Amino acid sequence: MIYLKKYRKPLVRFIFKLKAKKTIARLKKESGHNQKMLGITLEEALENNISHEEKIWIDKIELRRKKLESSTDKILLTDFGASKIPDPKVYDKEIEEGRIVTTTVGEKCRNSSELYFWVLILFKLIRKFKLTSRLELGTSMGISAAFQVSALNLNGNGKIVTLEGAAPWHQSLKRIFNYSI
Repeated sequence: MIYLKKYRKPLVRFIFKLKAKKTIARLKKESGHNQKMLGITLEEALENNISHEEKIWIDKIELRRKKLESSTDKILLTDFGASKIPDPKVYDKEIEEGRIVTTTVGEKCRNSSELYFWVLILFKLIRKFKLTSRLELGTSMGISAAFQVSALNLNGNGKIVTLEGAAPWHQSLKRIFNYSI
């Protein structure tokens, strides 16, 4: 049983990668330019194919992510029901009013930041399709926003607007992001 547990995740990733490669191959064979570009972009992300210039930006963001994940600084958040609510009877009330919860920056980063693979796809899409404007709803730890800003910077232009609705978290973000990538 321990043997199965040890190899389950790598096996699932391997199967996912095989399925993804089939889909990517189909996209790259399509006649439309955008489908081909999408296939190439997904393949680059799947293989973690990044240029030296991109690696510099990505390494800085991932270093910042690691620092945030290890932070024990306490923060207050208003939870509007996006996380699991134990009693469904109070669910509607909590969505409407929210509830104040205490957590740490590290816990928030580990539980709500997008995984590297998904932000790399977003980064690659912005780079490949030369997108110039982005809107992000729900800043969370700002990791995906940092990837998007980096892609826009590398492309030479662009603008991102990122919105965070939880006031206590917004104040924490101002303190946390008093730095530059």
